[in-house]
Amino acid sequence: MSDRKPALVTHSARTMTDFRMSHGHPSPEDAIHLATRRADGLEIWQTDKTDMLDPPEWPRGPRGAVFYRGIAAANVPTVMTNGIDVPPKAAFFLTDSRAYAWEHPMGSAPRALLLYDRQHLRRSFVREPNPRPADWTVDKTLYPSEYIDPHTDTRVHTRFGDRHYFPGLAAESLYGYWSPADPNDALLGVIVGGPIELVTDLLAPFDLDWHTRQTS
Repeated sequence: MSDRKPALVTHSARTMTDFRMSHGHPSPEDAIHLATRRADGLEIWQTDKTDMLDPPEWPRGPRGAVFYRGIAAANVPTVMTNGIDVPPKAAFFLTDSRAYAWEHPMGSAPRALLLYDRQHLRRSFVREPNPRPADWTVDKTLYPSEYIDPHTDTRVHTRFGDRHYFPGLAAESLYGYWSPADPNDALLGVIVGGPIELVTDLLAPFDLDWHTRQTS
C-alpha cells in the first residue's frame, strides 16, 4: 500500500461540474472515475450523492451480469483489501437492483456501492429435498450450517450462521451469495458517495492511479 494521495486542492462546485462534464457526465452529481487500482485495474468512482433514495449511475458494463451491494463508506478500506466487507468465505447479500442496494445499510451516510460479476459467485445455500432421497448428500464443508425455514418447513443448508444469523429461505433465495475464490476477482467496481475530499482520504493508503486533475 502507499501513502500517496492525488494532487488535489479544494474543488469548487463549478470546478467539479466542469470535471464531470469533461468526462461525459453532464450532471454535477453523476459518478466520476476517480482512480484505478494498479494491481488489477479495479475502478473506483466518486459521486456527490448520499441520499439513499437517489442512487448513482455506473456507466460501465456488462450491466446484465452485475450484482450490487450497499455498504457504509467507512468500510471501503476493508473492501479495497479483501474484496468484500465481510469475513473471507462468509455469505453476504447481493441484489440485481442498483436502487435497492443503495438503500442499504439503512441510515448509513455516506454510503458506497459495490459491483460484482455474478459469474464468480455461488449461491449461499442448498435446499434439502423433502422427502430426502437416500443418495442425496450435501457438502458440509461448503454449507456448514442449517436451519428449518418456518414458512416452508424446508431444511436449508447454508453458509450463513457463522455469525449466528440465519436470514430465512425467502431472503436467502433472493439475495444470498458467497465467493468461493478471492472476492477481488469478482469485484468490478466501487462507487463511493460523499465529498471528494472524504473519498480520497478513505483511499489514500492504497496503490492507485488517480484520474482527478489538479486545479487552482
